[in-house]
Amino acid sequence: MRLLAHVATMMAAVALGACATPGMHVGDGGSHASSDAAWAALDSNADGALSLDELERQHAVALQEDLPNADADHDGRVSHAEFDAWWPWMTRVPEPASMARLNASSSR
Repeated sequence: MRLLAHVATMMAAVALGACATPGMHVGDGGSHASSDAAWAALDSNADGALSLDELERQHAVALQEDLPNADADHDGRVSHAEFDAWWPWMTRVPEPASMARLNASSSR
């Protein structure tokens, strides 16, 4: 069971490590399921909110850095509803045209 929790935490960390940039769109399907899995891994004390301590313990760097945007009511914690609203922005997928421009500019 401990291994399963570790794997879930690692998956959440990888998902949260993604960086949203302009010219991206939300991927199709599965986003809400991914949000629930990430939430379960991050809310380690199951109190229904993510504190800065929890984010630091879970190494959720992307959410820590974007806390001002994720924490809509600015109470220093991210509720499940706030997390669900923030999640699509974090898990955006580059549009093919944006990736082509990026690849062309990096090969110069």
